[in-house]
Amino acid sequence: MKKRFLTLILGAIILALALSFSACQKTEYVATFVAEGQTVAECSFYKGDTTLSQVPYVPSKAGYTGAWESYTLGEENITINAVYTAIEYTATFMADNKVVKEVKFTVEDTKLEEPAVPEKEGFVNGTWENYKLKYEDFKVNALYCKTVSSVEELKNMDLSGRYVLTCDLNLAGVNWTPIGSENTSKGFSGYFDGNGHVISGLSIKGSPSTSGKFGLFSHISGEVKNLGLENVEISLSPEYGSYYAGALAGMSDDKAVVANCYSTGRVAVSGSDVKVGGLVAYALGTYERCYSEASISGETAGGLFGSCGADVTNCYATGSVSAHSRYGTAGGLIGRIEGSTDVSDIINCYALGNVSASSSSSGGATAAAAGALVGDSMSSHNIENCFAIGNVSASTSGTRQGNGDHAEAGSIIGESMPSIKNCYYPEGQTVNCSAKQKYVSNEGTATALENLKSESFLKDTLKFSGDVWVFGTDYPTLKK
Repeated sequence: MKKRFLTLILGAIILALALSFSACQKTEYVATFVAEGQTVAECSFYKGDTTLSQVPYVPSKAGYTGAWESYTLGEENITINAVYTAIEYTATFMADNKVVKEVKFTVEDTKLEEPAVPEKEGFVNGTWENYKLKYEDFKVNALYCKTVSSVEELKNMDLSGRYVLTCDLNLAGVNWTPIGSENTSKGFSGYFDGNGHVISGLSIKGSPSTSGKFGLFSHISGEVKNLGLENVEISLSPEYGSYYAGALAGMSDDKAVVANCYSTGRVAVSGSDVKVGGLVAYALGTYERCYSEASISGETAGGLFGSCGADVTNCYATGSVSAHSRYGTAGGLIGRIEGSTDVSDIINCYALGNVSASSSSSGGATAAAAGALVGDSMSSHNIENCFAIGNVSASTSGTRQGNGDHAEAGSIIGESMPSIKNCYYPEGQTVNCSAKQKYVSNEGTATALENLKSESFLKDTLKFSGDVWVFGTDYPTLKK
């Protein structure tokens, strides 16, 4: 009896221990936190738990607030997703320091429903300033233009003002003083819309005794567009110093934006340390849909730009280009590529004019470079989908060996540093080079001349867009 009693007690103890051990072996479950398809964290929990011991932060997402979706802990693994809600911002449209309208937007919006720009007495072409949607409240100010309808109003423009030309102007008989020439550090930093009008008869002549920048503007650091300059005559014989001469401007900086502008006439400057261009002598910034038919002559000379470090798209030049002096450099479109620390692009451009560069000196080294599109380069550029047809010649009359008295001539570029892709010149193009040391470059691809007038070749091979260019029986022209 006693033995049986002990057995029962022992059995009860074993059963109690078994039940206690079973209670300690709780089933573990996992809560997986997911944001934008990516696992953020995994947290354990057990049956009977109502909250998690740790909850991760919701990863941030620009323009949104984030929270974890609602969940209930049970007896299974669960996935908890991040829920993002777009933050609502406000764009406040202002005119003359008065609120016109507040427009709400979120990061999911790609554009705003802009209110109409209020009219302003004495001003035209009201528009909202350029802006980009950003993930914060911001203001948008109304911009207005003053009208220019006379030569005097053109002369007296504020260098930081906004203007629109309302009629053609004739500068015949005026020895023009470039706009902004008194401000050598900045020049014109405003906005000028030619509105499709033409300024004709721009004339700058003489023998300046100090360095300068010559053109309609001296220096552009703002925006100029939709302007024609016809029958330009710039003829200078400077005594000494550095000179920049172009129909539109002597120089533009990296803030300049120039579009839909053209020039005809002649730009010629004698002497050394001279840059000459059909549109701008030394161009930085951005240029699009511009051309020049002017003939060009100077030490560093280009049909459109004497020197260039700008982004240039859908532009061309047709005039003849000649360079002379101790270091003559000439290009049908650009005399010399230089001045940009970043790699810039020259895309969908062409040049038609014959190009020549010659150099001479009574002592010391001489050099000449000529290219049907670009004379030479001193910095990196991408030249892509371009063509040039002009005959090219480069020569020096010196006799010095070593690093001096050399000439370079090329079907596309005389001396190459840029990356040249998909560029063409015509079969039969003449490239001559005469010097003690001479280098001839045939970078690019030769093709039949008629291909460079062919709509299919220009569109399919050179990627000239029908939205920009007009095609016909001759070389393409820009749409108005």
